[in-house]
Parts: sequence; structure tokens; C-alpha cells
Amino acid sequence: MKKYILFDHDGVLVDTEFWYFRSAERALMEAGFTLDKDQYLRDTARGSGSWAQAKTAGMDDRTLSRVREARNGYYQEYLRTEAIEIDGVVDTHLVREDYELAKPHSEPYLAGLKRFGADREETLVVEDSARGLTSAVAAGIDCAVVHSEFTEANDFPQASHRIDSLSGLKDILLEVS
Repeated sequence: MKKYILFDHDGVLVDTEFWYFRSAERALMEAGFTLDKDQYLRDTARGSGSWAQAKTAGMDDRTLSRVREARNGYYQEYLRTEAIEIDGVVDTHLVREDYELAKPHSEPYLAGLKRFGADREETLVVEDSARGLTSAVAAGIDCAVVHSEFTEANDFPQASHRIDSLSGLKDILLEVS
């Protein structure tokens, strides 16, 4: 029986993936580069970042550093001014500063288990990315992947469950109890 659910934040609890893409797209456009969204989605599915296309096209590190700063500023602006809420989400309390190694390492989810005093078998992770799924699998925790526009091309073979929205959690929890 699942007693605990550990949620990824970006893309699952808040709708930020689009705005992250838009920030990178805007910053790269100012540097004279057009970010191809389909390639971006393929790159991020493989764990590459926003800059893979620009690097391949020959953009130098100095320019990328300037673009990254601009992207970060645009992203913060979007987070303050755009609707990023997802219906049915409550505040969460485990943050990046609560662990040392980021995903795809298992530490974020192991820290969650420790925080709640939970066992792997009684926990379900909800993720939306290959990097997050890898983290959950490395921690030995079942994972439900929520598909979105940014992950629809991925089949997530290691996922225990695949759902189209958070409302699909109800069926998973009824199934595993």
C-alpha cells in the first residue's frame, strides 16, 4: 500500500516547462539563434539542456554564458508574471537545499524518504522527466510519469505507471492499495 507520494516540482506541481523553454528561446533569439522546439524536446529527453543546439551550431562559451544570464532573468520574470499554477496542488516543503546531489542522482528522493520516515515500498514518486524517472528508479521507488507537451515523445520504459494528468493518480492509488 502506498502511504507517501513524492512529487517532482517543475512540470508536475507548477507549470514551468513552457516558460523555461520560452526564456531560453527568447535569450537565444537575441543572440541571433533560433531554437527549434522539436529538437529542444528531443535534447531535453536525452538530458541535454537548452544550449545543445546553439553549441552544435558553433556558439562560443562566452556568448552562451551571456545568453544563460539573460535566460535566467526572463525565466524569473515569467515565474512572477505568468500563470504557473496547476489545479489541485498544495505547498511542498522539501527544497533543493535539502540535498547535495541533484537528479538524476537518487539523493533527492532518498532525502524525501528520510524526511517522512517512509519505506520505498510504501512510496510513489510522480515525475515528468527522464532525469527525474532515473532518480526515482535509482532510489528504488515506483514512479508514475505525468505526460506533457514536453515529454509526449518519451515512452519512459522504466516508469511503473504513465498518466496524462494528476487526476490519474487516483486510479494508481486504488490499484496499488
